[in-house]
Amino acid sequence: MTAISVDLLRLVLPPCRANGPAPVRCAWRVPRGPWQSGFLADLDEVAARFRPRRVEACPHPADLSMTEAELPPLPAAKRRPAVQGAVELLALAPPASLAIGFGPRGDAGRVPIAWMAAGQLAGWQGQLAANGLRVDAVYPPPAFLPLPHDAGPDGAASAAIIDDWVVVRTGPDSGALYPLPSRCSEPGQLQARIQAAHPAVGRLQWHHPDGAGDDEPPWSGAGWSWGLPLGHGSSRTLEHSWLRPALAWGAAAALVGLVGLNLHAHRIASEGQTLKREMAAQVKAAFPEVPVVLNPLQQARQLRDARNAGTGSAAADDFAALLRTSTTLLAQSAGQVERVDFQGGRLRLRWREGAMLKASEVEALQAQAAERGLAIESDKDGLRVRAAAASPEPSP
Repeated sequence: MTAISVDLLRLVLPPCRANGPAPVRCAWRVPRGPWQSGFLADLDEVAARFRPRRVEACPHPADLSMTEAELPPLPAAKRRPAVQGAVELLALAPPASLAIGFGPRGDAGRVPIAWMAAGQLAGWQGQLAANGLRVDAVYPPPAFLPLPHDAGPDGAASAAIIDDWVVVRTGPDSGALYPLPSRCSEPGQLQARIQAAHPAVGRLQWHHPDGAGDDEPPWSGAGWSWGLPLGHGSSRTLEHSWLRPALAWGAAAALVGLVGLNLHAHRIASEGQTLKREMAAQVKAAFPEVPVVLNPLQQARQLRDARNAGTGSAAADDFAALLRTSTTLLAQSAGQVERVDFQGGRLRLRWREGAMLKASEVEALQAQAAERGLAIESDKDGLRVRAAAASPEPSP
C-alpha cells in the first residue's frame, strides 16, 4: 500500500491501560484538500498509511485531567510556578512527575490547565517515534473539536463522546472532560449536565467521533494555542511563535557584547603597548649600555642580577657598576688596595705600600676584564679601570 502524503495528521490515542495494539482515531488533511477522518487498527497501520509533514496527538480522556484555576495577573516567569501550585492541590501525584500545560488567562481571571503523568506521555512519544511518527504537538482532547461560529458567552460549544467520556470545547482555548454517566447517555440529558457546569453555554453542537453525519469532521478544530510540554520535565510549550524573536534578540545581544569585548580588548592592548614603551625607556635609562630592549622586565632582571654578581658590562660613567665589576675581578687582591678614586668615568685603584701584581697576573686580569666589557691598565702605583668603550687616560 502506497503511503499518503498529508500536511497534518491528528491522532486520538487509545487509553494507556489498553493491552496490546488498540484502534486509533485519525484525522488528516492532504495538501489543498479537505479534512478526512477514520479508524485505523493500530499505530503500525497509521505509520504505513501516512507520510505526514506534521503530527499532532491528544491523549485519551481517561489519561488526562483538565480544570480551570482562578489566578491573578502574573508575569510570564511566575505563571508556571503558580499553575504547578494549583495542580498540586488537585493531582494525585507531585507536580514534578506530571506533564502540565496551561493556556492564557481569560477575562474572568481563569486559566485553563491540563495535566497527565509525564511517564505515560513519554511512553506514547516513544511508541510513536518507534513507528516513524515524530510528534510535533500534544493537545488536550477539546483542542481537536471544531469551534462553532457562535461560540463564546451565551453561545454554542462543541461536544463529542470518546468511549466513556464526554469531551467539550467551550471556547478558543478552553474545554472540559466529563465521565459519561452509566444511565445518562441521551444528548438532552448530557447537555443539561454540561450547562449546569458551564452556564454560559447556550447549546451543544454534537460531533460523532467517526464523523458520521457531520458537516465537518470531528477532529478538525483550529485556533487552540496551548498544549502539553513535549517530554518529561520539559518546560517547552507547543506555541513557538516566541522562538524566532527570542533568537533574534539573543543574537543581537551577543553581537553587542562581542563588539564591546573587542573594544575593551583593543583598549587593554593599547594600554599594554604604552606600558611596555615606558618600561623600555626606564630600562634604557638605567642600563644605557643595552642597545635594544625587547622584553623590558626580563632584560631588567637579567641586567640587575648581572650587576649584582659583577658579571655584567659596565657603562662608561657608572661608578657603581665599575666598582662591583672591579671588586669581583680583584677578589684575590683583597687587603692590598689602599685608595679608590673615580673621575671622568674611570676608576683609579692605588696599592698599599709594597703591594704589586706580577705581569702574568695583570695579563690574566686584563683578559677577564675584557670579557666583562672593561679595560685595565697597570702602573707602578696601581690600576686604572674603565669601560672598554671609553678612551684610555693618558699616563701621568
